[in-house]
Amino acid sequence: MLKLLLLTLFATNAVGQTIYQCRGTNGRVSLQDQPCPDGAKTELSRKSIGQQNAEYRAQPFVIGDQKSAERRASGIICPSLRQQYQNNLASSERAMLRKDPAEIQRAAEAVRSAGAQMSKHRCE
Repeated sequence: MLKLLLLTLFATNAVGQTIYQCRGTNGRVSLQDQPCPDGAKTELSRKSIGQQNAEYRAQPFVIGDQKSAERRASGIICPSLRQQYQNNLASSERAMLRKDPAEIQRAAEAVRSAGAQMSKHRCE
């Protein structure tokens, strides 16, 4: 369980990357974090969830538009959701140190729930 939590923390470092799939002149395909060099064809460009969320929040606010209202709410709600997630992670770590299976299960579910809420509101 501790390994999963650590993996989750380190995985957030890659949130801001775009992955480019490039096909070189020799036909070889490579994945990289930089745009394809001259002479290579970009076949696929994927944006990370972090970049998609940043673009989502950067869209202009239009009064009366449901999507704009959701983006606005996301900016207001996310700080408290982030804090709740961090608190749940800390609680989970304490539960693992106590080695109480029931407490570990409750803490893990709280972390999962908080993460799902952050995802729903497109928080980073």
